[in-house]
Amino acid sequence: ENRLSSCKMFYNWIVAILFCGQVAAYYSTTCANIVHSGQKVGLKYNRERNTWLNCAPRVCAKGTCPLQNFLPNRAGCYGEIFHIYNEFGGYVRSGDRVGLYYPREKRWFGCPNGNYCNKKPCPGRPNSRTGFENSRKWSGCYGEVFGIYAVRRGVGEPIQQYDSIMLYYITQRKWVSLAGRHTDKRTCPGTPPLADNRFESCWGEVFQLIPLEF
Repeated sequence: ENRLSSCKMFYNWIVAILFCGQVAAYYSTTCANIVHSGQKVGLKYNRERNTWLNCAPRVCAKGTCPLQNFLPNRAGCYGEIFHIYNEFGGYVRSGDRVGLYYPREKRWFGCPNGNYCNKKPCPGRPNSRTGFENSRKWSGCYGEVFGIYAVRRGVGEPIQQYDSIMLYYITQRKWVSLAGRHTDKRTCPGTPPLADNRFESCWGEVFQLIPLEF
């Protein structure tokens, strides 16, 4: 199992190097704009002005901390700050399995069955080099694992900063949603992977992935 994890991690880094070296010009982007495992991010809810995923309350909900122009107020916006981790480190790609670590309380964003999404201690402290899955405590943490899909990118393509993304709760085959007051799970837009036009009507499930550099 450890050998398999090492091989997958090595493969992920090779894909990232090949993308940066040969394909970046084609997509009119640079490697510096690709989201990487361990990066500090905020999830902006595009449907409502200046609304973010916020896990400061007991149940994760909508937050309106002043993060305008993507420049966070360091003094009070701790509820909107996360670290994103994929399975084996390196760049985060559309279709990857990811976890969102909430550093304020050293917990993970999770969506237990039948309840609103909140914060869970499982699987423990993250590993920025190898990704979350190599943690010995990860076994059984199904509520904290999500598939991440960029709205305008194909599966396997690196996700860029400021991309519109959706989080798929694999265990229940539902999508993380802020359409209501609290963070919940909904079936729209169906089972991934999906064509671009399937996302357009699911406004409650789309977030913008914002890099937080401080």
